[in-house]
Order: sequence, then C-alpha cells, then structure tokens
Amino acid sequence: MKTMNRTQMTQMLRRFPGSIVLICAVISVICVQSAAAAQSPQFGPPLGANDGVEYAPRVLRDGGRLVEDTSYDVQNPDLKGNTCFGVAWEKLWHAGQDLYRADGKSTAGAEVSAVADGTVAYANPDLNYPGLVVILEHEAEGGKMFSVYAHLDDNSLQVREGQAVERGDKLGAVLKMAYTGRFPELHPSGDDSHLHFELRRFLNAREIYKNAPDCNGLVAGRGYTHPQRPGEFPSETGGYVDPAEWVAEPGG
Repeated sequence: MKTMNRTQMTQMLRRFPGSIVLICAVISVICVQSAAAAQSPQFGPPLGANDGVEYAPRVLRDGGRLVEDTSYDVQNPDLKGNTCFGVAWEKLWHAGQDLYRADGKSTAGAEVSAVADGTVAYANPDLNYPGLVVILEHEAEGGKMFSVYAHLDDNSLQVREGQAVERGDKLGAVLKMAYTGRFPELHPSGDDSHLHFELRRFLNAREIYKNAPDCNGLVAGRGYTHPQRPGEFPSETGGYVDPAEWVAEPGG
C-alpha cells in the first residue's frame, strides 16, 4: 500500500476540502467507540444470566441503623462468632460480594454462571466451604483475572478442572444455607442462601495470610481480609478487585 507524503496530502485536501471533515468525523467516532468499550464491563453476571431474576448484595437497615451489608470491601455488622484472624467477624473486610435474590425469595438453587470465557482453574468436588467452590481463570485488561464462586450445592457441579468455559455456561447452583447472624428477628425466613463471588488477580490463597496463619490452607481463601482492605491484599497490584467495576447487569 502506498502512503502519501505531506505535499500530496495538502494537495488532496485543497482539491477535496470536505474530506478533512469526513476524516475527523471518522476518527471521532472511532475514539468514542474505543472509550466506551474501555469503560464497559468486561464480565457478565454470575447470577441472573439465564433466569431473568435480579440479584444483588443485601443491605439491610433497621431505622437509621445499618444491620447488614454483604457488598465488597465493607464490614458487616450482622456477622458474629470467632474467626481465624483473631478478631471479631464484624471487623473483617469482605473480599467479595454475597449475592441474594433482590425480591427477597430464597437464592437456593439459583443457576451460577461463568462471568466470562476462560478455563476452570479449581473445582474440588470434595470441599465443604460450606458448599463447593469453582475458580475460573480469564484473560482480562491488566493481566490474568480469577473469578471465584463459593457456596455451590454439593450435587450441582457442572465443570471440572482444566475445562474451557464460555460466558454464561452453568457452573452449578447455589447451596441452601441457614441464617446464623446477629439479627434473626430481621430475617424471619431463617434462610441465608447466597453466592459468595470474588474477582481477584491471584489463584492460590493457601499461604496469603502472613499475619493470620490459622487462616491459611484453602485455595479459595477465607473471603475476608484483615487488617488490610481487599484491594491492597495480598499486594497492591495482585489483590482483590471490586466486582461492581467489572460485571455488567444481566443482559449487558
């Protein structure tokens, strides 16, 4: 393909002055489209991709008091009991999202789907997390990304390690779980079935808890961090990321 020098380009523009407007318009459209693509979520939802139901973290208030928040990078006042971190549950930072049906019905049995094309990096059919855990590996902006799906029903696993998956493929279904938090009077159904979902830059969490060695041992990790917040753990460049910044709404 021949290229024009500066003199030839100038002559062309003098003969066809409208062409410069067209060129600028085309460049503008390309730039706008590229910017939109860069800002659009790269991943689909882990729940709701195929059933048309809305799912979201559960944020519950009693009057003006926050009593529960299962979003990413928050401390949840609804949690109680001892932890391997040596501090109370409500002091821990949530490393993912706990997703529930937005209509208040039980999330048990909901289909869990791959958020993007990738490979099954971890799927242990014998783990009790409680429930099973699947971890997928993806190629993403900035390098490899791993999506974590926890609390899957023991009998629902649809994939095996090393298997290639596509966005929207079924991985399993959400395990039925009972509520064990601080405020049973605000959870009359007694149901706490949910999907714990994470996005992170690392696969193996077996040895990441240097300040809390009792937490080590699980590839999936503990789902929480302390004292560092998730985006800075286990390192500032190789830690957890906010799913809300990467995952599109169902149908997106």
